[in-house]
Amino acid sequence: MILSRVNEIVHIAKIYMIVYKLEPMQAIECAIQDIERYLKEEDYERD
Repeated sequence: MILSRVNEIVHIAKIYMIVYKLEPMQAIECAIQDIERYLKEEDYERD
């Protein structure tokens, strides 16, 4: 499920690198965590 959102992860990671001055791997990890959190909230709202 998360792999289908690669473009979104990369886009968010680029923003995090600029705004928070993170290294690429840190930015990607944060982006993945944020997207996973968003997807969990979205699933919770459906139930």
